[in-house]
Amino acid sequence: MQSNDLKGVKVLVTRPAHQNQKLCDLVFAHGGEPVVFPLINIEPTYAHGPLLTVLTRIDEIDIAIFVSTNAVTHGLGALRAQGQMLSELTQVFAVGATTALMLQAAGIRVDGVPLGLSGANGLRALPTLRNVSNRRVVVFRGNGGEPSLLEWLKHEGARVFVAETYRRGMPIEINPAVIELCQQSTIDVITLTSVTSVEHLFALLPDNTHHMLKNATVVTLSQRIARHCENKGCQGSILVAGQASDQALVEKIVQHCDTIRQSSR
Repeated sequence: MQSNDLKGVKVLVTRPAHQNQKLCDLVFAHGGEPVVFPLINIEPTYAHGPLLTVLTRIDEIDIAIFVSTNAVTHGLGALRAQGQMLSELTQVFAVGATTALMLQAAGIRVDGVPLGLSGANGLRALPTLRNVSNRRVVVFRGNGGEPSLLEWLKHEGARVFVAETYRRGMPIEINPAVIELCQQSTIDVITLTSVTSVEHLFALLPDNTHHMLKNATVVTLSQRIARHCENKGCQGSILVAGQASDQALVEKIVQHCDTIRQSSR
């Protein structure tokens, strides 16, 4: 059932093209207007040496951590390409609910997923992931992923392996209609779901839109992304969703819009 919680609100949806439909549908279901502007192209990287070295030892891994849905898609894809699979003895952890559901849909048991905090902070809080000393841990991720998770695992004495199975490329073409909306400052909310998407947003849009970018309301999935927005000079409201999911993003947008409406009465 459609509501009017976001009536008249234009939401810039910046997820990769193959991942943005659910968020668009949720915005529309709340009466908002999703503006599609993919900021990242996901490109699989299954054949580089460091990854192949990790995959040949996958049977020895005690813990596997998937940091995103793309990590699931391309982590499992890389394993299949090498004729490998996770051992049933390997504990599997997901960074968020959507990532966990994707693993379960692939027939993989998920031993832990953060329900409150997102990202590395949420994983660190899991009781089942507190004793990692001397355990072999593989982290499935893309290139240039969040370093704090690896740093924490190493600090706790884990033997860490990194499986980078995809890279985040910058789109070659951008929609001129989106540029025009940004120049007119008619975008109400910008969703940014990774540090890379923040970088690409400022790189792709012309300088005459940066005033709008720096003053717009931004909704993110983690404190790390929020801090990066601040470092880029964003001065508007920077909000962090309660969980790493599209549903949580929209709930945060609705909450913000409700607060604005109530304060203007």
